[in-house]
Amino acid sequence: LALGAYADRVQVRCADLGQARFGLDEAEYRDLAERCDSILHVAASVSLTRAYASLRAINVLATRELIELAATGRAKALHYVSTIAVAIGVPDASEVPEAFVPAHAGLRDGYTQSKWAAESLVEQASARGFHAAVYRLGRVVGSLQSGYVNPDDIVWRIIRASVACGALPALAVTEPRTPVDYLASTIVAL
Repeated sequence: LALGAYADRVQVRCADLGQARFGLDEAEYRDLAERCDSILHVAASVSLTRAYASLRAINVLATRELIELAATGRAKALHYVSTIAVAIGVPDASEVPEAFVPAHAGLRDGYTQSKWAAESLVEQASARGFHAAVYRLGRVVGSLQSGYVNPDDIVWRIIRASVACGALPALAVTEPRTPVDYLASTIVAL
């Protein structure tokens, strides 16, 4: 992991989002709570086929744990990375709203439901005075330098299957695409 100029400010800790306090022992958790000044939550379990219940621990409860971490020790900002799918389908919205959104019929799959629930927790934390921000992303694609693409991404799976069978499905799906390196530098700047 090349951290460059940030090497003195960034610490990498192995943790398990599915565990209470991320599986850290009390001393590690307290040290993290006292030393960190900003939390950038980009981790998630992404699946358009799994039910909410199977995604809840990683996508919702881990967010609650991070909010608790933000409330422990020194004051911390929480930057939560979500998905634009949470806001698509909001009734009476001519464009994607930037504000938190109420539950709506567009939250059809477990992934968008779990990300909406996590956003709702961040909204509650924000209403209680926490410095919190939500960034809703479209499809994140390979970096401008490498062009690497996650081979398990559903779009790339569809493309590979289409090439193999010589036909493309007629899908009426449009979404913004953002190169991962551009996205990372933008979020850090924000």
